[in-house]
Amino acid sequence: MSGHAAPAPHVVEDYRGVIQLLSDGTVVRSDAGAGAGALLPPEDFPDVPGVHSDAVVLSADYRLGPEHRLPAAIDDGAAVLSWLRDQAMSGPGADSWLTESADFSRVFVAGESAGGNMSHHVAVLIGSGQLTVDPLRVAGYMLLTPFFGGVERAPSEAEPPAGAFFTPDMSDKLWRLSLPEGATRDHPVANPFGPDSPSLAAVAFPPVLVVVAGRDILHDRTVHYAARLKEMEKPVELVTFEEEKHLFLSLQPWSEPANERGSESTYSLMSTMSGSGDNAAPHVVEDFYGVVKLLSDGSVVRGDESVLIPSLPYQDDVPGGVQWKDVVYDATHGLRVRVYTPRTAAAAAAGDDGGKLPVLVYFHGGGYCIGALDQSICHGFCLRAAYELPAVVLSVHYLLAPEHRLPAAIDDGAAFISWLRGQAALGAGADPWLAESADFARTFISGLSAGANLAHHVTARVASGQLAAVDPARFAGYVLVDPFLAGVERTAAEANPPADVSTLTGYTFASSGAPVVAKNLAIGVM
Repeated sequence: MSGHAAPAPHVVEDYRGVIQLLSDGTVVRSDAGAGAGALLPPEDFPDVPGVHSDAVVLSADYRLGPEHRLPAAIDDGAAVLSWLRDQAMSGPGADSWLTESADFSRVFVAGESAGGNMSHHVAVLIGSGQLTVDPLRVAGYMLLTPFFGGVERAPSEAEPPAGAFFTPDMSDKLWRLSLPEGATRDHPVANPFGPDSPSLAAVAFPPVLVVVAGRDILHDRTVHYAARLKEMEKPVELVTFEEEKHLFLSLQPWSEPANERGSESTYSLMSTMSGSGDNAAPHVVEDFYGVVKLLSDGSVVRGDESVLIPSLPYQDDVPGGVQWKDVVYDATHGLRVRVYTPRTAAAAAAGDDGGKLPVLVYFHGGGYCIGALDQSICHGFCLRAAYELPAVVLSVHYLLAPEHRLPAAIDDGAAFISWLRGQAALGAGADPWLAESADFARTFISGLSAGANLAHHVTARVASGQLAAVDPARFAGYVLVDPFLAGVERTAAEANPPADVSTLTGYTFASSGAPVVAKNLAIGVM
């Protein structure tokens, strides 16, 4: 043995600072470098005018590369259709929402960008008999600016259209990060008509809608895809939006192009294929500023939350940066915690107990009905708190009302504390970021607005013994910021609101106010 320490892992693939693949195969996801905002054009979202068509929409999660390389995501897509088939077979025993509302004989599989690619491959699996979905009937597929590739550049890739924000370099890096190691862009997943791709001639396709944007580097490749299907006499329709860019339907879902009616409108086609029922439409019984609407049948319609919680700028280029990742703490309910740790050596030096840092558990606000850990008001604060304290910050996802009424969110908070206790007990076997950096003996519970209310109730459960002892973790303090509390009898401030009170009060907490709050948390306790 040489006696020399192994070299530290180095970056071998960097997708604009957001995804970094290291030489040892590990993956770091971060807001450092270009930041997530640099990956998408700076579009504004107008107010949501209403719902375009009546449908039960199922938005499916799937595994991502490079942690899970292709065909993992396509396998997940097939698993979704298998699950839906089982729901169709269950009749009254299916999920209650699906039993009440879903017509399993009119199922449409759609996706945008990589999701469009997935939709194609799911269609092939079903149409070739590799995946059986009866009694489910897939009535059509919708591929919206689909993400395909190939070793040979298409003309719109070789000379990108003016205004295209999605570049060939970005496309190439995503394929390198997602395809099996060593595979080229002619892999059958990337290029359905590549040299090693199986023929689609014998595959049975229902109607296929392909939407292409004129200012997209994938324009020519997508047109070629539709043309090849048409050559095989597959029922395909190509709709082109000449002035739009990649992902325009999700980036601008309420824009004029997305709202167009007629045969060349995606949403109109969805409405036409879905048909309309004979029953009277449910009506709104509770409306929270257009953002959350509770209907008479118990269903919930959600709108754009930015009208109440604006997207705020935050500093993601602090010296050394902050790394973050999402970890599942409750797989049954699909609940995540976002873990933030500072990268700098100075941060490690600031920690006690061999460089370990205090732990700040944070619950976001939103009246228990809105808000999310990935909104800038929450994400921006957690980035800066992790760096400026410094601390390991754990931002907790929980279920929202009215779909999940209280005490569901408080139960989720208790479940997270139980998960955290388990991590502390694992020692070196805990999540590697926590094992390396977290001092569980200095854990602080905090939250903003409804998150502060949640923090109070979690505290009460621990203090009253309703929640099992958290040893070996130790709660060193609680910080409740603008807690959301109420009562039937109005307080003086509620009966006569102070001047200049608005729905935006306190939202600077995520930007300019964050350092002040963070420093106050640090004084005397951390």
